[in-house]
Amino acid sequence: MNQESPSKAKSSRIHLYLFVALCAVIVGILDSIFIFWSHDLHGQRAFCSQTGVFSCQALENPQYSTLFKIPWSLYSLLFYGFVFLFILGSLKNTLMNLLKSELNVLYAISTFALLPTIVLAGVSVFIIQSLCPYCTVLYGVSLVLWVSAYLARREFKQSGKSLKVQLKEALEPLHWVYIMGALLMLLTYPRWLGRTLTGDTDHKFQLEEKRTLGLASSPHTIIKFSDFQCPMCRQAAHILHDLEKKYRGQVKIVYKYYPLDSSCNKNVKHKMHGYACQAAKASYCASVQDQFWPFHDLIFENQENLSNGIFVEFAKMLNLKQDQFENCLGGSAALSAIKANINEGEEKKIKGTPAIYIDGREYFGQLTVDALAAEISK
Repeated sequence: MNQESPSKAKSSRIHLYLFVALCAVIVGILDSIFIFWSHDLHGQRAFCSQTGVFSCQALENPQYSTLFKIPWSLYSLLFYGFVFLFILGSLKNTLMNLLKSELNVLYAISTFALLPTIVLAGVSVFIIQSLCPYCTVLYGVSLVLWVSAYLARREFKQSGKSLKVQLKEALEPLHWVYIMGALLMLLTYPRWLGRTLTGDTDHKFQLEEKRTLGLASSPHTIIKFSDFQCPMCRQAAHILHDLEKKYRGQVKIVYKYYPLDSSCNKNVKHKMHGYACQAAKASYCASVQDQFWPFHDLIFENQENLSNGIFVEFAKMLNLKQDQFENCLGGSAALSAIKANINEGEEKKIKGTPAIYIDGREYFGQLTVDALAAEISK
């Protein structure tokens, strides 16, 4: 096999680039382990955080956090594990003659990894509109790996060999064993996954008769602390509605207010969701006329278009008694009810929304109908 003997200076630069890449990969492995262990195996759910921009909504939404029902964190962990082995081999070869093929393969796989990174980062910024700090670390790792691989590859003139030939030259038996093991793990993932999705503490809650969806006689109760401007709360609303409809008579849904808005929630340090308190008040006033759930649905359907006058328009759409509705908005009963829910949430030490409790126990799993139904049936 033809090898090019790099100069001492060139070899040092390549060695440096690969060392930087290796450090980034180690960070990626540790971060992936943390995400997979805490959020995917032990179900620490994501939410709209009280603290503002950073939250883990992307980890919670299966539409974005999984591929073929397998969490991205597992793909990431297996990928960076492979790259770790690959770079170790390349560093060893640097002491002799570093194969161009190894650098080209490293660049190719780092480019391959960068593509989903860009897509997922775009989803976080433009669709979910919040950044998961752990995911952001992985975005950075992917970028550092790509830049390091690019700089190392640039040190050699390209030979014109096909990627297939270079893969054959660069991959050792240990790499193929790892790849086969990783594929086996992905294929068997649903079978070996097992987790407990509720906390140990049995919490007591005040029921909200006017804000309960489902039959009062249902044996199971799901409490949801929610914010009308939280994207994950909107998603949870659809899922819980589908759950109650599918399992009517078995489960009821209770809505509790926890607006992430400093104008009515002292636990929020800034006006994160500017219409959250107003939306909560308006929905309470709709509940007085037994129209909470239709009003609830209208708010979430128009979550991105809320304004000062829109809640009165919703009341007109539902044929509510306008004088009664507007008097309620200006009264103290709505705010008192909201603050009572906020205090209840504070006692339970909730950190954001949605906060879900199944039969008094906090739920940490993913928000899907199947996952919730499985937990209820235990």
